[in-house]
Amino acid sequence: AGGNHTCAVDNYSTPWCWGYGSHGQLGLTNSNNWYYPGSVDNITTATSVSTGGNHSCAVLSGGTVNCWGYGSYGQLGNGSSGSNASSSTPVSVTGISTANSVSAGHNHTCAVLDNGTVKCWGYGAYGQLGSGYNSSVSTPVSVTGISTASSVSAGEAHTCAVLDNGTIKCWGYGNYGQLGNSQTTNQYSPVSVSGISNATSVSAG
Repeated sequence: AGGNHTCAVDNYSTPWCWGYGSHGQLGLTNSNNWYYPGSVDNITTATSVSTGGNHSCAVLSGGTVNCWGYGSYGQLGNGSSGSNASSSTPVSVTGISTANSVSAGHNHTCAVLDNGTVKCWGYGAYGQLGSGYNSSVSTPVSVTGISTASSVSAGEAHTCAVLDNGTIKCWGYGNYGQLGNSQTTNQYSPVSVSGISNATSVSAG
C-alpha cells in the first residue's frame, strides 16, 4: 500500500491497482481515481509490486523493473525527471536486468539485485539513495558498501536493507533516530543498526 493507492499481483502475473490516481500511479489508461482494481497496462510477467508515495514499481520475471506514476524526482528510473517525467503507463528502469525485489519509497526507489547489491534512484537530498551523496538521480546508482543484501525497504526519506548475515544497514534521513545507529543525523552511506544480528526482514516507514 502506497501513499493513497494500493497494488497487487494476481496469479497470472498481472498487477492491479486502485485508489488515488492523479499522477498515473495506478498504471491505467487515465489518471482518474479508481474505486476498484484495474489491471496495469502492458505488464503480464510481474513477480512483485511495490507502491510509493505517488508511484509504483514492479519486478518482471526476467529481472527487469518497470515503474509508473509521479516521476519529477527521477523515481521512475528511466532517465527522466522534472515536470514532464510522470507516466501513467509503465516505463523500464535503466540498467537493471537482475532484480529480485523492489521497494518504492515516498519519492525514491530501491532494488536488490541477484548479486546482493542494492541500487536506488529518485529523490536523494537526505542520502536515502545510499550513494554517498545527497543528490537526486533519474537512473539507478549503487548503494555503497553493500554486497550481501537479501531485502530492501524504502521509507519516506530513509532506506534499510537486511544482509545475509542477519544484520541491518540503514541510510538517509536520521533526525528521529530511524537509522538505528544511536545517532540523529543524516547518513549518505549505509550504517549498521545497533544490536540486531538475526533479522529476517525489515520495513521502513
